[in-house]
Amino acid sequence: MGQRHQIYLFVQERKGLLKHKGKRLGFGLHHQWLYGETAGTQALRMMEYQAKASKETYHPLNGTLLYNGDEPRQVLKAMYQINPETGYYSDSLSELNEYEKGQVERPDTGDNNDGITVFDFTDPKKPTYCMMNICGQEKNSECVYDLPELTPVSIEEYVRTYYPIGGTGHQKEHWKATNFKHHEKNLAKLFKRASKFSVMTLERAKKLFPKMYKKDEELKALKKAGVDLTEPISRAKIKEILSQVKA
Repeated sequence: MGQRHQIYLFVQERKGLLKHKGKRLGFGLHHQWLYGETAGTQALRMMEYQAKASKETYHPLNGTLLYNGDEPRQVLKAMYQINPETGYYSDSLSELNEYEKGQVERPDTGDNNDGITVFDFTDPKKPTYCMMNICGQEKNSECVYDLPELTPVSIEEYVRTYYPIGGTGHQKEHWKATNFKHHEKNLAKLFKRASKFSVMTLERAKKLFPKMYKKDEELKALKKAGVDLTEPISRAKIKEILSQVKA
């Protein structure tokens, strides 16, 4: 149960005043209750914090001061637990356990129903982020499912699916209410602040999550071949079908 959302962070390990690059490090968090405006606000908070941290010579988000390699995740978790500006607090998030760590490579395998947020700080001077629907597209859902699947979008694009202008479905009455009009002013401020940050390209997302996008391409190919994906099918049979499709 809950509004389940995962957050992923990538940094590049650096040694010796940022000159020598090491391996790329990926981290993930599971949040049991994060969606809509709050998800967008916390993503903005992380980007604004990174903008300040990037000016520091030594900082976990820059890939330095990595004593045990887990410091970036600790920073990420701290940033998503509270927000002094809004008064937000949550204890509904946790680090991915040993069984769940594969999600850093394939977010689509996680327990999710409200999308994901991804931060790419491998180049501290050129940070990017995105929010993404990983559960399939379903139009007029009044949530993240309105977005095309596995496509990076901005904070505004993600948040707006939960609060469409004018309202849709059950939200129409809320839109007419005075408090919802006031809420629109808050959203406008959020979107303006977020607009100065770069959204990750699809090409970059594919490089961060190659296994997820390969699986997606396989599924599309199987559907195109007329395979009933609701029925059990062996991996050997899948390979056979895919080889015929490619041929």
